[in-house]
Amino acid sequence: MKSALNLLYVGALLAVGLSAELARAQQPQPGYLGPANPLHAEAWLPPPPAEDSMTNAADVAAYLHSRALIGTAREQEARADDVVKPAEAVALRFSYIMGVTLDRRSAPHLLTMMDLVRNDAEWLMLPVKKAVASGGRRRPSPSRPA
Repeated sequence: MKSALNLLYVGALLAVGLSAELARAQQPQPGYLGPANPLHAEAWLPPPPAEDSMTNAADVAAYLHSRALIGTAREQEARADDVVKPAEAVALRFSYIMGVTLDRRSAPHLLTMMDLVRNDAEWLMLPVKKAVASGGRRRPSPSRPA
C-alpha cells in the first residue's frame, strides 16, 4: 500500500513538472525585448485581404504557382531554410557559405545572440499568429475560389 502511494506521489510530481514544462515551452523565452517591451506588430500590419479581393487572388495565384516546385531541388532548399530554432540548426545554413563551422564552441556569442533575436521575433509575432477560429487568416487554397 505504501509503495502504491509513493508511486502515485511520484507520478503526480512528474505530471506537475511536465505540465509546467509544457506551459513554459509554449511561451517564447526572454530575448533582448521580451514581453515587458511589446512592439505591437499587429498595429503595423494591414488586416488580411478580403476573400473576394485582388490581393487575395494574387496570394492564391502565388500559392498555386509554388505547387509546381514540389519535388524539386528548390523545395528541398526551402524546407532546409525553414528552420528557426535551435540556433545551431540556423547556423548550419550559414556555415557552408562562410566556410566555417558555427556552433556553441566556435561562435558562442553569435549563437546566444541568435537565440535572443529569435525569442524577440516569437514575442513580436505572438499577437499576430492566430488560429483561424480566433480570427486568423486561412492559407490560400485552390479549393476555395479566389
